[in-house]
Amino acid sequence: MLIGVCALLLSAVFHTAGAYRSARDDCDRALPVAWARHPGRSSQVVRRLHTAGWIASIVGALSIGDPLLVSRPGLSIAIVVTMLVAVNGLPSLFVAMLHGREVRS
Repeated sequence: MLIGVCALLLSAVFHTAGAYRSARDDCDRALPVAWARHPGRSSQVVRRLHTAGWIASIVGALSIGDPLLVSRPGLSIAIVVTMLVAVNGLPSLFVAMLHGREVRS
């Protein structure tokens, strides 16, 4: 359980760092808030941070949801999906909202 929590925290750090780096690289352009593509091509560092974040989040979510799988499979699936959405989506959404959607000219 401790390994899962640490992996999820590390994943959140990776995703936040990647989103912050992407926002810093696109400082003159508006960032998409949810599902739109970024206006500029993301750097290799950002892609590596997001990939490491996804791997750590999958490991963490599965290690936390695994003990409940035998007794309550529906609850286990709901916990894993909720953790994946929260850890992978919220940091990027939060940084994009702080960055602002208006382009300064």
